[in-house]
Amino acid sequence: MKNPQIKCLQLCFALFIIMMSASAKSQPVDSLLRRFVTNIENFNRSFPQEKVYLHLDNTGYFMGERIWFKAYVIRDDSRQPSNLSKVLYVELVDPSGEVILSEKLQIKDGGADGYFDLDKLLFSGFYEIRAYTRYMLNWGSGAMFSRVLPILNKPKVDGDYNDRTMDEFSVRTRLPDNREQEDEGSKKMNVAFYPEGGHLVSGMENRVAFAVVDEDGAHFETRGYLESGGRKICDVATLREGRGVFSCVPSGDKLTLHLTNAKGSERSFRLPEAEPTGCVIRADALSGDAIGIDVEATAEYRQKALALVVMHNGRLLKFDPLAAGGTTLHREYPRKELGSGVSQVSLIDSRGKILASRMVFVCQEDGSRKIDIRQEGDFLKPYGRIALSVKAVPESRFSMSVRDYYSQVEGWQDDMATWLLLGSDLKGYIENSRYYVEKDDEEHRRAADLLMMVQGWQKYDLEKMGGDDLFTLTFPVERGLTVEGQISHAKKRDRQDVGGVHLWATYMRDKDDAADAPLFEDMYVTDPDGHFQFKAPDFYGERTIVMRPEIAEYKIHEFRFKFNLGYVPPARHVFKNEILPIPVDTPKVWNEWDDPDSLIPMERRTYLLDVVKVRASYKFDKERYWSNEQNAFRQSSIYYNCQKEYEELRNQGQEYVDFMKWLEKRNKFFSGSWPREELDPRKIQYAREAKYVYPRDGMDYKRRPIIWIVNNTFCCITYAPAKMSERNLMEARVGNSIPTELKWVKSVYISEEPGVWHPFLTAPSLDTFHPVTIFVYRVGGNGWEGLRKGIRSYNLQGYQRPKTYFSPNYRFKPALPDHRRTLYWNPNVQTDSKGEVRIEFYNNRDCRQLAISAEGFTKDGTPIVY
Repeated sequence: MKNPQIKCLQLCFALFIIMMSASAKSQPVDSLLRRFVTNIENFNRSFPQEKVYLHLDNTGYFMGERIWFKAYVIRDDSRQPSNLSKVLYVELVDPSGEVILSEKLQIKDGGADGYFDLDKLLFSGFYEIRAYTRYMLNWGSGAMFSRVLPILNKPKVDGDYNDRTMDEFSVRTRLPDNREQEDEGSKKMNVAFYPEGGHLVSGMENRVAFAVVDEDGAHFETRGYLESGGRKICDVATLREGRGVFSCVPSGDKLTLHLTNAKGSERSFRLPEAEPTGCVIRADALSGDAIGIDVEATAEYRQKALALVVMHNGRLLKFDPLAAGGTTLHREYPRKELGSGVSQVSLIDSRGKILASRMVFVCQEDGSRKIDIRQEGDFLKPYGRIALSVKAVPESRFSMSVRDYYSQVEGWQDDMATWLLLGSDLKGYIENSRYYVEKDDEEHRRAADLLMMVQGWQKYDLEKMGGDDLFTLTFPVERGLTVEGQISHAKKRDRQDVGGVHLWATYMRDKDDAADAPLFEDMYVTDPDGHFQFKAPDFYGERTIVMRPEIAEYKIHEFRFKFNLGYVPPARHVFKNEILPIPVDTPKVWNEWDDPDSLIPMERRTYLLDVVKVRASYKFDKERYWSNEQNAFRQSSIYYNCQKEYEELRNQGQEYVDFMKWLEKRNKFFSGSWPREELDPRKIQYAREAKYVYPRDGMDYKRRPIIWIVNNTFCCITYAPAKMSERNLMEARVGNSIPTELKWVKSVYISEEPGVWHPFLTAPSLDTFHPVTIFVYRVGGNGWEGLRKGIRSYNLQGYQRPKTYFSPNYRFKPALPDHRRTLYWNPNVQTDSKGEVRIEFYNNRDCRQLAISAEGFTKDGTPIVY
């Protein structure tokens, strides 16, 4: 028999539930909407979003140059420098989607500046530079700053920037695609439809935007007509950049759009099916000082409590409950009250479900966001002094780049204003984004409204923001460099508690520190589940942290460390029209002087003496030869830092990682297993040393043979031609074997260039099978050395070491020609109380015309650009 007290409590609880249900039913529906909106406002105050923008010193680059950038981190709700995150992540992603360079920057007063050296790239192409804070990832990777820029091959002749080439990969030599996939269409003519509000509803007037592109992703201008059940409804034509819009009333008959392709023949495209019930939202953003919104709903929704919600920069601007019973409702919102930029207009019900939504754009022309820059003097001279007078809002801060106009690479042309007003709130690549903010007339409004319908997306999850469920941050705000992880038992039979364990962390010296620099050491305590998290001291470069538990010596081995490395966003899809503006030749203009040296006065000229030849004996260093990776670096297209990747896997708890299985998982073009893998694992190493050719056996790459080169000496061939054997090899010097574990591998290079393997062996019959050359470099010295059990080392990446752009002082002609494309870069220019500042620097050898870019913020958060 149950306890009477428990039974009484159960009855009371049931009665309480019934009373709460009755109260909810009797509660006015309008109050539910208001509570929902109140939750949204509280959410915005508790979790304001951040935006990041990067100002680069140039529009495109050549291999071997340096990318300088200034990062602006602002709060979305106030447009003020962010006071939240203190760590910024900036990454360079190659065309295949691999993050090849990554830096952490310390955010101070909402800004940070840094650089990327492009001297170790394996190939040229369209690279992506992206920036984000960990806190931003709570709203998805779409909130990151991302920009695609061309990086060209280094000119064969120094300073000849007309030599513009970019590596191309054939179908046979294509790289693995590690980016997110998105269907852009593969036909010669592709059409995508975008119903206003998100849905087509039967029996109601619907506006539908459409975008037409060809198989290369380029916009396609065309015209045609809309047809329903064999009856022509209206004529249709694109208005700008392959986009157009039409109105229709879907019924039982299917809607078909007929368009004319480039050859003049007609193509037909079926519209999506119309829904029998729903809501339609129509916006009038073309004329007047207000944006009109019409809402129409089917009978099922007319008696429900609905509301229009307008969001701008993460803030709730408008909450407009709609009276039930009407067929069509109309609202108008003044443009000045919406603010400049993109706003999201959503129709919601009492649960916060979005029934229809679309983006609207307001461009408010404001002369205060301009920077005025004037050059003192009319002509430029080689190595001559250049002075610029700059005027802007008093006490404003901005970054400034001055470059050689005729050496520019055609790439990204956006600026801070277009990114903050457009790019950060839309999806995909916006071609010629400056057009939408240059004027506020009907033509530009029409183009911007089409852009909103085609590339708008629901950035704010209203159901999550306004719901009653508790929202927890997946990625907390980083106030500094943090280390977090967990300890566990090395053996399952251990029962020792992992909570309350004292962990000592010793920060080792960096290679650039002085030999007598003190070691920093601190202690932290784990929580009941063995988790630990602590803020590391600020430092530059990379530091090794040695962690050990403070327990008896004989119990040290009982703990195993796992570190949380954080989340690295996947590489986004790069749209075809982002890489359409292939760099083209820009003619070099020679105005008044053909020989720059002829304009240098004799007293400013310097001369180099003849080079002195020094004779010295050379001693062959075998260790240096075996570990030299330059040969592989120059001829390969894929590189893996195996030691770094093993450390990441080890920090996740994986101690043993089979090298071949890891390689197959790392690159989808590998297939098969290592030959004779059925042998006892202790004999695998011997088996690999015993045979050099495996005809039609073992691992392959794109179903082609692999020639393995270990420490610059031939090792073996896998998936070799069927009739090939060791007898076919001539003059092959056999070296080290391939390690079985990843921890013994330093690096891997993959080359599909023909003949790369010729210096290592002679096998003429292999050329016709297009073998792939894999360079493997083993860990040098005595091999990989780990710490004793229970003690772990962790490599923590600190902030990037700051560097200052070198601006030469040419009082005398330099000994070597100066071919800088960026003549001046300053990430922290500040105007005085009058809004003025004067800039001075020296010209290069060839520049005849300047290209200037300046971007920043005023004290009140208004973006200013030149």
